[in-house]
Amino acid sequence: CGNPNLPGINNIDSLTHLSLDVPSLSFLDPSNASNLIDLNIKNSVLTSIYLSNCTSLEMLSLEDVDLTTIYLNGANNLQELNLKSTNLSSVDLSTNVNLYSFNCEDNSQLSSLDLTAQNKLEILTCENNSSLQTINLDGADSLYIFNCSYNNQLNTLDLSQNTALTSLQCNDNQLTSLDVSQNTALTGLGCGGNLLTSLDVSQNTALTYLDCSNNQLTSLDV
Repeated sequence: CGNPNLPGINNIDSLTHLSLDVPSLSFLDPSNASNLIDLNIKNSVLTSIYLSNCTSLEMLSLEDVDLTTIYLNGANNLQELNLKSTNLSSVDLSTNVNLYSFNCEDNSQLSSLDLTAQNKLEILTCENNSSLQTINLDGADSLYIFNCSYNNQLNTLDLSQNTALTSLQCNDNQLTSLDVSQNTALTGLGCGGNLLTSLDVSQNTALTYLDCSNNQLTSLDV
């Protein structure tokens, strides 16, 4: 399930789980690991990885990796994806329709996220991406935990289709408005550190936690 030009793992088609913490790792090609379910790589200088044919892969974690290119087209069984602290500027998840958990925090080059194909996605964490300006969540109607806080550059957030949301954390962005009128299942809302001049939570009667500190609010009706 990889680029045949890269050195890799051979004659281990029975391998199901692989975990690597190798700072010098720069190439990996698990071409013959056709039964690989779980791949975990930490602390490496790996810049690209080809997983296009990894049809058995369910869990992928690449953390503190110098990754600039990732090929996931064809890894259609992927359910958990962790891309924390990489050098990725974009991620194509259009074919990974079975994702239910996605973490992409601490990626300073990532400028946008398109999650329109992820109608099974339940948990999304995208904190501290200093270039992140847009997130498209249209179609992600199973999402119930969403954290996009801390040092992102979001100025708009369309949550109108994400009616299953119970927890929303969007602190420390550039939001000038926030419409949560369709998110009536919310029990927790954190939107502090933005540029909000008003906040309507009249439809959010299930709220048990609300933090809207450090905005430009002059009134609040709870």
